[in-house]
Amino acid sequence: MMILLFPLFLGLSIIAVVADAVRAGSVRGIRGGLAFFSVCLLLCYVLAFALISLDPYFDDNGAPSFIDLRFRWFWAAELAGWIALLFLPTAFALRAAVKGVRVWLRRTSENEGIAATTEEHIRE
Repeated sequence: MMILLFPLFLGLSIIAVVADAVRAGSVRGIRGGLAFFSVCLLLCYVLAFALISLDPYFDDNGAPSFIDLRFRWFWAAELAGWIALLFLPTAFALRAAVKGVRVWLRRTSENEGIAATTEEHIRE
């Protein structure tokens, strides 16, 4: 099933990124989450293809069978779908955590600046 779903989602995400770039008039106008989703899907596929290429054998009823290069693309699509089920939620959670930490650091640095200027006004 993943062999059908993964290429569908990858194709739709790339079409959405291109449509978003056309809508915005430039590549800089692409929404961050959409581009991040597409890049994560591509990374899942690259990782899956690398894993399949590192060990191109599978167990076929007790006999090891070699996966030809022309079939590795399809096996990688299947494996990438399963990797994406774990990788995408984790990547988006890490992205949200990093954004949250950046916002928190920005707010604390702004509050320290406000506190410092307030103390200077109190001293005067």
